[in-house]
Amino acid sequence: MKEVLTAAFTALFGVVTFLVGQITVELFEPAYDLRAHFGAIARDLLVYANRDKRIASDEERLKIFRNLAGATHEKLYRVAWYPFFEAILGLPPRKAAEEAASLLIDLSNAQVVLPEGPSGLQPWKTSEKIRELLQLKIPAIKAPDDTKGTAA
Repeated sequence: MKEVLTAAFTALFGVVTFLVGQITVELFEPAYDLRAHFGAIARDLLVYANRDKRIASDEERLKIFRNLAGATHEKLYRVAWYPFFEAILGLPPRKAAEEAASLLIDLSNAQVVLPEGPSGLQPWKTSEKIRELLQLKIPAIKAPDDTKGTAA
């Protein structure tokens, strides 16, 4: 009888361990996915933000940055307990990530039309603001006429 009881408890403990592991994976996966997505944003800022037509056409860059904006919102909504993962994984504050997603739309629009008026951010300034909001560890995005290597 004792062996049967031990086997039952062992099986029950195994099932509980499996369930806790699966729940943990389901909670952490969206946060890790969001963090990887921020890496993709960093990559695309470095590759496309300077509006070089030799790298990609205006329309291609528009689609790239617009898709990044949409995917950012999608991935933000999937992360449960964002403040917990912000502390554990070093994610930027949620409001900053949402603002960066909005700026990605501005950056997308700036690929085909230059911003007008005093409030319109130039693409390199928008890219730099996104870099700061998402706390991306990439070089500063420089102004096209910046010869000293610092962003204004």
